[in-house]
Amino acid sequence: MMNAIFTKIVLFLQSLTSENIIAGSTLIYMIFTGWLIVESKKARKLQESPQLDIFVKRSEEWWSKLDLIIKNNGFWWAYDIKLESDKDFNLVDREDKYTLKNLGYFKNGISFLPPNGERENFFTYMTTNFKEKIKRKFKIKTSYKDKYWTKKNHSFLIDLSEFEDTFLPQEPPIYKISKNIEKIQKDFHSIISWFNQLKVLTQTKKEKKEEDQKRYEQSKKDLETIK
Repeated sequence: MMNAIFTKIVLFLQSLTSENIIAGSTLIYMIFTGWLIVESKKARKLQESPQLDIFVKRSEEWWSKLDLIIKNNGFWWAYDIKLESDKDFNLVDREDKYTLKNLGYFKNGISFLPPNGERENFFTYMTTNFKEKIKRKFKIKTSYKDKYWTKKNHSFLIDLSEFEDTFLPQEPPIYKISKNIEKIQKDFHSIISWFNQLKVLTQTKKEKKEEDQKRYEQSKKDLETIK
């Protein structure tokens, strides 16, 4: 079977003229060149496109604190950014005015974000009302424009249940370091203050003895004057 197929291929190649080979090679070259042009345009367009991402992450200074991050992970500036949430809720407990939709980013939008530029805002503390907050799911819709003023739309699902059973009770390392540095500073200040209160004796034994004798004689004279 394989021998028959191979024989047919050889006969076909033998039947081709030099003109056919040149024409076929030219056609393949044109197709390959066209494919390179298309891919180059795609790569250039990607380099000129912003990519907005919205997510919630743990704060670096405190693990039970969540921050809302709006970041441009693209290669170009994002302009005229508009944000919209399908749900609204208080970010700080017992603070009615401080809600998600009341943030300036949602009310007024963001004029622009450069590549790797971001906006970070406090989102909530998970140390209070944990059972209620861990169930929060909401969508944030965003629209923005690229350098050609072409409008782009994306939607991001924020699901806090991914943080369930992941909070560590101890203080974060950076907070511990800060507290220890503060303690060291206080201890150092106490040591310096203690040293400042010390009197350094540079006298010889003979000089000290003479000084004590003078004090004794002076004290004796003072007592005689009193009598």
